[in-house]
Amino acid sequence: MSEVTTRAALKTTSRVYEPVVPPVSVRSFPASMLSDGFYMSCLFFTMGLIMLALVFFYGPARVMMDGPILLPATSIISDESPQKPTGGASAQGSARVADFYRGVLAPDETLSLLALRHRLSLGTLLSVNKIDDLSRVRPGLRYIIPGMDGILHRVSRGQTLEKISDLYGISVEELSYVNGLLIPQLHDGQELFIPGKLMSDEEIAKITGKSFLFPVPGRVRRLFGKIHNGLTDSLVFNDGIDVATLPNQDVYAAANGKVAAAGLHSLYGYYVILEHKGRLHSFYGYLSGIKMHVGQDVQRGEVIGNVGRSGYTSGQWLHFSILHKNKPVDPFKYLR
Repeated sequence: MSEVTTRAALKTTSRVYEPVVPPVSVRSFPASMLSDGFYMSCLFFTMGLIMLALVFFYGPARVMMDGPILLPATSIISDESPQKPTGGASAQGSARVADFYRGVLAPDETLSLLALRHRLSLGTLLSVNKIDDLSRVRPGLRYIIPGMDGILHRVSRGQTLEKISDLYGISVEELSYVNGLLIPQLHDGQELFIPGKLMSDEEIAKITGKSFLFPVPGRVRRLFGKIHNGLTDSLVFNDGIDVATLPNQDVYAAANGKVAAAGLHSLYGYYVILEHKGRLHSFYGYLSGIKMHVGQDVQRGEVIGNVGRSGYTSGQWLHFSILHKNKPVDPFKYLR
């Protein structure tokens, strides 16, 4: 093909053709239906119906919380009306600072992930949900999440609000308000929420044992096993989970260990591998850089890096894997 012919072909293929819109007769429609206000009203009405349908089928929490958006520390979205700890006052009390809501642990969630999402101490969820062994927590657990950090206190015989107030260094007024108490009268076995008080590290360690904790807040978008890769449009094996989260989000060590390797991978970008007891390793990929050095000791919950976009990724993700005897296993077998 000659140069003149090529230029002509490019010129022809680059034309923009406007679609031909046939004229519409408006004689059969009332004049009021042609106003901009009518069409805007129809649009908003239709959008409202769509949102109602989504809430009906998926529930308000699923609709509002979908995506890697983290809840503010003071925001609580509930599938049900706020709940208070067992033994609280009548529901006729005024709204409390520490509202509670209930949920059911999904297969792609853990208690430590919920704590990260809601920016709460893991000890708060352990205390409020009366969990004494984290390794026994499984999907289907009916949990309670408060709107702030704190612990549950079980009232013993003879205790009064004043004594409990002195014990924890909190005013009687705040204690009454948070728990919705209309009458400052307690009974044996009643449970009160003590805002701002945290479970000690020793207590948390005793309950969690050797469990792996979730390394980053966010939403699990790809599970372990065969998945569809949108970048290559093919079926591939995912040796871990991929968590969508916020840019530069801190990444935490899932368990105590030692840095076994750190470097740059063509697929996972910057990564860190931790070695743990029991011939276990945890892998953290798509990091923004490397902050750890080989041989460094790491404690569970310690920041080992930040989420980035290094490697072969389409967004802000953390690739997390657990290996047993150098073979990848489903992380949810160990995460709690």
